[in-house]
Order: sequence, then structure tokens, then C-alpha cells
Amino acid sequence: MSSVRILVYNGDVDTVCNFLGDAKFIDGVAKNHGFTVDIPRKRWWFRENVAGFFQRYSGGNNFQIDVLTVKGAGHMVPMDRPGPSMQMISNFILADKPDYSYAQYVDPTAKPAPLLSQSGGSSMAPPVSATSPVSSTTTKGSGNTSPVSVSSPSTTTTLPPNGTVTMPNTPSPTTMNTTTGTSSTISTPTTTSGTQKIAFSFLVFILSFLLV
Repeated sequence: MSSVRILVYNGDVDTVCNFLGDAKFIDGVAKNHGFTVDIPRKRWWFRENVAGFFQRYSGGNNFQIDVLTVKGAGHMVPMDRPGPSMQMISNFILADKPDYSYAQYVDPTAKPAPLLSQSGGSSMAPPVSATSPVSSTTTKGSGNTSPVSVSSPSTTTTLPPNGTVTMPNTPSPTTMNTTTGTSSTISTPTTTSGTQKIAFSFLVFILSFLLV
């Protein structure tokens, strides 16, 4: 075996295996075995943007260890950052001393998938139902216009030709009786004030004291 190359990579927002712990562990391994730092910690790039940082150790019997972070990736790095992950893995496999910013092994151009309506699939718009569970019945007739009606079990509204709408009476806690004249009568339930309650309680206390 001529050489051994190892790649240790982490997403820099991974809360399961954080990159600081792995970097410290590899640094300890390198010091214990006399490895040297070939490339200090530096940026690597994807689509002309910073994709993370990497550092390279070498030593022993042609051992090489690359410690790399992927910017914005969590524990599942290829799922979170598929483009940078493809470029990283391709460079590591195809080059002995990979430059992870090298983009010739992969095509970094974004190719968004077409919309469903453009690719022959069904439309992305939600289906529209012709009937609704709650509707109203409307009847309107004037002149030569034919009446239009839609049935519903809930409410019924009638529009006669003169435009007057008749709605059913709805009960309410307060009943209002309005006469055809100018005056109106509003009846409200009577309530007992707090003063009357106190006086009544005091009277009952006096009577019970006298009876004893």
C-alpha cells in the first residue's frame, strides 16, 4: 500500500458530531504520531462562495488526513448541501492531493427541475369543487331574466324583483319590540342590585337573632 488518504468532514451546524470535537481529535492524533501540517486551515469554494474550511496533515508511512467542514450542513451533509458534497467527494476520490475548490470534476451549474405543469404532469393548483357544503338559495326574477337558484340545507335567502330581502328572525337574549310609530319598547330582564341583597341578608340575620 503506497499511501493512505483519509477525509474527515463535518457540517458546521451539526449538533450530533460537532466539527470542533473532530478537529481537536484529529489534531491530537497527528501530534501523537508526528504528523506535520501541510496545509493550514483555509477556505474552500463552491460556485464562487465559501463552502467551508479544510486542513491537511501528513506523516507516517505516506499517511494523509484532510479535516474539512461544510458550511450550513447538519449531520446529514449530502442531504443538506448536495452540491458542495459532490464536489468534495469527487475531488477526494479523483486526486491524490485534492483541491476541494476544484470544480472541473463536477458541473456546479444549478439545474432546477421543471414545474409539473411544464413536464406533462398534473397542475400544481389544488382542485376546485363545484359544490360547497354550505351555500344559500337565491331566487331573483326581473323582466326577462330567468330565476337562478342553488339549493342548500342550511339557509334560504329570497330576492324578489323589488330588491327587498326577507331574513328569518333570530333569537337574542334581549327582546326588542318596535312599533310602527316613532316610539319603541325594549324589555330587559330585571336584576337585583347589590344593595338590596345586603339589606335582605341583614334583615334575615336580625330576625334569626330575635327568634333565638
